[in-house]
Amino acid sequence: MKTTQKLLMLFTVVLALAGCSTLRTASDYDKTADLNSYKTYNFYDKGVARVKLNNLDKRRLMAAVEAEMNSKGFVKADKPDMLVNLVVVAREKTDFYGPAYYGGWGWG
Repeated sequence: MKTTQKLLMLFTVVLALAGCSTLRTASDYDKTADLNSYKTYNFYDKGVARVKLNNLDKRRLMAAVEAEMNSKGFVKADKPDMLVNLVVVAREKTDFYGPAYYGGWGWG
């Protein structure tokens, strides 16, 4: 009985995770630039101001970028070697299932 409950719980978790949509991320940079020559960074203020997110999500995004940049050995500075620009593209998808005629025999 316990094995059945565990399997049912595992199946429910897997089914719930399968229904989650994925987040796609991308990055772009000049392939000819020598990134080893850059040591400091900061955010491009005009780019951050244009990001259409609420302040909580904007802070979370910036904290994630800061953590990643720091893990790569870059240091945040007031007069940086490079500027990081944030761009967020959101797309809302709505599924609509209207009334349809289901012909044939059977219960209504």
